[in-house]
Amino acid sequence: MAFGIKIMNAAGDTLIDTSFRVGRLLGHVDIDGSNQSGTQSVPGMSEGDPFYIFEKFSLNNNRPTVVFNTGTNEMEWTAGTGAYTGKLFYGVH
Repeated sequence: MAFGIKIMNAAGDTLIDTSFRVGRLLGHVDIDGSNQSGTQSVPGMSEGDPFYIFEKFSLNNNRPTVVFNTGTNEMEWTAGTGAYTGKLFYGVH
């Protein structure tokens, strides 16, 4: 069964169709001084293509490098140079 939103104009032409590709957040990790690098299990990763968004709280340009392992359903992040704080959101689309 398809789900999502379809918006059509008066002629019946589809203007917006979200039934085939909608992102879904699965969770987040709080990044602080204690976990500049780490691994997180992502149980729903097999349900789509994984993505991440890093919301930075620190005032420098440091951010993690993120790699998804679809075989083990894990996300791994590695610190760059210097410390940073923020939230690492992850999901699938």
